[in-house]
Amino acid sequence: MDPKAVHERRVFLEFARAAGFTMDHGTVDSREPPEPDIRCRLGGQTVYFELGRLLDHGMQRLRLRLLRGSSVSVGDEDVRLPEREMLRQKRGKTYVLTSALDSATTSRPLARTRLQDA
Repeated sequence: MDPKAVHERRVFLEFARAAGFTMDHGTVDSREPPEPDIRCRLGGQTVYFELGRLLDHGMQRLRLRLLRGSSVSVGDEDVRLPEREMLRQKRGKTYVLTSALDSATTSRPLARTRLQDA
């Protein structure tokens, strides 16, 4: 498993534990595009999760400057909404969902889906 997949699996398992998901951790499977990042069985159903890192690069640069001992000041214009940008990026993708976990050797698409407004 590549380092990105290992990291995504670890992050997902931490999220699942914090969210109180009851699932068989052995069903957590990292997937390759065009599928979402994680596929697992939850409540007897196959479900998919797409992960995204929420990090405002401007705030990260300010944080690094502060850690290096520089003085920094933060105004309203410095605060961004990385959640909005990540959602916009993820909504622009089309995901292909493959067959259920029971037949992991099959790669035929079950569905193509695009995130929609709630």
